[in-house]
Amino acid sequence: MADYNVLVPFNLAVDDDRTLDFVVHLFSKREEALITLFYACTPVSELHVQHNPIMEKMAGNIAYRRQMLRDQEKALEAAGERLTAKGFKFDRVNTLFRPLKKDVPSDIVRLIRDKGFDAVVLTRNPGRIAGFFTRSVSAKVSRNISSDVQLFFVN
Repeated sequence: MADYNVLVPFNLAVDDDRTLDFVVHLFSKREEALITLFYACTPVSELHVQHNPIMEKMAGNIAYRRQMLRDQEKALEAAGERLTAKGFKFDRVNTLFRPLKKDVPSDIVRLIRDKGFDAVVLTRNPGRIAGFFTRSVSAKVSRNISSDVQLFFVN
């Protein structure tokens, strides 16, 4: 039996529990389902301080941003653990935490093409403010993937 590869782009927001519930409902009984949770993070630049007070202040901000990235990666791993707690086998759930290369929709489309995913689960209606950006991501992804990739939308 061939794997059925499912990509679940994550935004690490309040709507993620709804997305996980949707994935569990749809794919937990499918033995061949291989779930990949994906998050594209904005990379943190290196900074050379050289005893400059302004640069030292920036270094503090960068250290804070690095800690945020570590926390985001842990949150993605925790989402993977929630899937295994809800019935998925440990070896059937992957997390992929990558630096953003271009923009979120382009990175998702590139990942779908490079890894040959069979299905993608996208969230469309996360809330008022984030909804504007998320709908844009789901629309751009759905327009730019091949028709043989199944799309599932979580509302």
